Parts: sequence; structure tokens; C-alpha cells
Amino acid sequence: MPKGLDRTFLDDADQDVREAEQRRKEQASLVAKLAGQGVDEPGLDAAKRLLLEIERTLAVVRAHRSLLQSLVGGE
Repeated sequence: MPKGLDRTFLDDADQDVREAEQRRKEQASLVAKLAGQGVDEPGLDAAKRLLLEIERTLAVVRAHRSLLQSLVGGE
């Protein structure tokens, strides 16, 4: 794989991680806000489930980034 292409893949993976981290931060903030406002249990539960799914997604994109890094020789 050409060296520049390696960097492009890693840059894309880094961006995926940053975006997932931002989504997690925003959703955690929303969950805290809803909990503070006394939102009904079904609504709060849905927000919490979405936060868990975002956290799973973040774990996957981090693993993907780590795999790419190991394939291109680490950094």
C-alpha cells in the first residue's frame, strides 16, 4: 500500500473517532439534561439506550483505527 494512502486511511479513522467522541459527548449531555428535567422514564431510557449504542460504535471505530495502524506498521 502506498505510504500516502496509509496516512489517508489513518486520517479518516482519526476523524471517525473524533466524530464518535463528539456524538457521545452530546448524547451524554442530553441524557443529563433530560434526567435533570424529570423527563418521563421511557424518554430517558431511549436517550440512555442511544448513548450506549454510540459508546459501542466508538469502541468499534477505535478498534478499526487500531487495526489500520497495526497494518501500516504502527505509529
